[in-house]
Amino acid sequence: MKNIGTLGRDTMPRLLRQGGSKHAPLSAWALFVLFGLLLLWVWLAIDAFGDGTGPNGVGFGVDFSHTYTAVHVLSTRHNPYDSHSLSITQHVLLSRYGVPVQPPSHAVLVGTSAFFLWLLQPIDHFSYPLVAIAWMLTTYAFVGLAFLALLRHFGWRRRGLPTAIFLATPAVVLGTYYGNMISLAFVGIAGGIPLLRRYPLLAGAVLSVSMLKLQIALPIVGLIVLFQAPHKGRVVAGFLTAFLARHLVAIVVLGPAYQVWWLGSFFNFSRTMDIQPNLISLTGLYAALLPHGVQLTMEITSIALAGTITLAFWWRVRSRPTVPLEETGWLWFLWMLATPYAHFVDEMVLVIPVIALLGVDARHIARPVSVVVLYLLGLSILLFSLTPMNTPLLWAPLVLCAGFCHLAAARCRVEETGTAVVDRFPQDFPDANGLLPVIAR
Repeated sequence: MKNIGTLGRDTMPRLLRQGGSKHAPLSAWALFVLFGLLLLWVWLAIDAFGDGTGPNGVGFGVDFSHTYTAVHVLSTRHNPYDSHSLSITQHVLLSRYGVPVQPPSHAVLVGTSAFFLWLLQPIDHFSYPLVAIAWMLTTYAFVGLAFLALLRHFGWRRRGLPTAIFLATPAVVLGTYYGNMISLAFVGIAGGIPLLRRYPLLAGAVLSVSMLKLQIALPIVGLIVLFQAPHKGRVVAGFLTAFLARHLVAIVVLGPAYQVWWLGSFFNFSRTMDIQPNLISLTGLYAALLPHGVQLTMEITSIALAGTITLAFWWRVRSRPTVPLEETGWLWFLWMLATPYAHFVDEMVLVIPVIALLGVDARHIARPVSVVVLYLLGLSILLFSLTPMNTPLLWAPLVLCAGFCHLAAARCRVEETGTAVVDRFPQDFPDANGLLPVIAR
């Protein structure tokens, strides 16, 4: 076990031994190619980002510039969720530093709760470039620490290299580069999972931090509580206590209007789907083609369908106190597709079910299904700017990942031992009648 899951000098022989089949050599080489592509991405990203002008309002730090502006608007006791005033204020603030700013747009929005904007008010006293760099470095470090805690919880012994690889993936790099709140949402989810068994109240409170991106995190937290939490009532109590306490403080300090404005911001996001870039939810399929009323109906339908599938699965496993993440990970992909709006950087959260798919110390990384899922997520960056007929295609890899993870879950038998999950997979492939049964193993 000492060397399992590392990519050192004995990686190839170990992957061949672990595969236990004629498919292992091909999988091992495929993984090395993917690792090489990741290094190429890192080199290209460093080269591209290094030529920039520092944090600005166009690319580098653009999402954080919205938050920085919203904090300033809130400090003046105005509505930070009004896209028109937010865009104008963004131009005024950033022009002081001579940095590029995106043109006025209804897409200049924030969904961060008024409590967190109020909490961030001290940053209004410092220059935007300085605060943006500090924010990115701090959130990047927190993401890495949360990932390390997650690996430790899942029983990984070698955690340094996997963490470095994770921090170099496109979703994490771009999430940090833009200064997006998904970084802290990931920290809330990844930080809450290890606490579920021993500290359920605290786990709920930590999970509530992920509500910084409510539309992404709420269904994921629901899946965690429903299937992975041994003490569901306590986790829910901790979650609601922390969540409601924050909003109560915001009402007392700022007044109820800010809560109304915050809730209204989610509808503002929905109305701008046709100009939102890099969508990974199914909304991207029809956002530019259908009127808003029809879009809303489609969004409600997709959420209802995902909820029905989730409840049907829960009904099947309801007698089990907890269900391992290996069996429920495909639901994470399903909900990411069903949410009204999710962007490429939000795929950061999906690394958690992928860790479960790979097994402890990546012992199942050479299985074809693992390789396929890693390739689909790793190379989805190639679809980042591909929008034929103004239609994003980033949802397609997630559909395939959901299907393959579901097939893998249907074939796996898991045994939960304490906080670690031990997977049991057949060692040999049966005679396959098609590609999918082979990949699913």
